[in-house]
Amino acid sequence: MILDKLQLNEQQIITFGISVFGTTESPSSIRFVIEGKEFDVICRCKQVGEDLQVSIPPLKGIIEAGEYQTRLEVIIGDKIFTPLKESIEFNPLVEFGVVKKNKRISEGVEIKVSKASSKDTKDTQLDELTKNGYSVNKINGFNILKHGDLYAGFISENKVIKSDLEYSTLIELVDSMNITKSE
Repeated sequence: MILDKLQLNEQQIITFGISVFGTTESPSSIRFVIEGKEFDVICRCKQVGEDLQVSIPPLKGIIEAGEYQTRLEVIIGDKIFTPLKESIEFNPLVEFGVVKKNKRISEGVEIKVSKASSKDTKDTQLDELTKNGYSVNKINGFNILKHGDLYAGFISENKVIKSDLEYSTLIELVDSMNITKSE
């Protein structure tokens, strides 16, 4: 049985009800122990009215997410009583890595294709682009114009459609050209 599900990056308080009987002595120490793989984490408990509270500090970087055995140790005189042995679960953290991406804008020549373009004009444009470091890659049956790792345009049967800018993803290139998908 799982006693509770906790977050690794937050301080949390667990409250217990406890009754000591059969002795007139009060507990000298009460601690909550989380049994780790290589070491245990011990949290001291404090009496708050009739209840017992344990404050579990943030344990991110100390233990990993997962299920751990726990126990409550009550020390009275020279004896240790363990009235509670349960599991506790630490939920995995949801973390985000945000990386700024810079769009590289390179200098270039804008190529506009007129309606009267012929296959020779397309081949001449491709030859010129190839000399300037562009390549043609076939992606999902389409000829895509690339400049290094960046997407620069499309090649159809009779013309080269080059974007003014170069993009790191094919989706950005398509969006920049206002190409809409017909349904």
